[in-house]
Amino acid sequence: MKFSLVIVTSPDESRACSRALHFAVALRASGHELIQVFFYARSASLGLPHHDHLGWQGLTQDTAAELILCSASAEHFGIESAPKSFTIAGLGAMIEAGLYADRVVTFG
Repeated sequence: MKFSLVIVTSPDESRACSRALHFAVALRASGHELIQVFFYARSASLGLPHHDHLGWQGLTQDTAAELILCSASAEHFGIESAPKSFTIAGLGAMIEAGLYADRVVTFG
């Protein structure tokens, strides 16, 4: 089964980001495919330099999953370039992933 994840809350304000990472690892261990993780709204602050990206970057080494920071949200946080393994894209990328995924799971 193909999954797409959407995260909406800041890693500083909730555990949704870490729960999503654990869920993504469990998906992979269960034989499912993760096609995208979309960091929307406050979760795009994960792209700031002071956040730990290693868990997410390790996930992309094991899968073909895209890690995408919402472009409008990244602009709000002053993120001009994405950390390694991440890209910056608009809501269209999230919608497109939803079309190809069997399930879209939101963490908020």
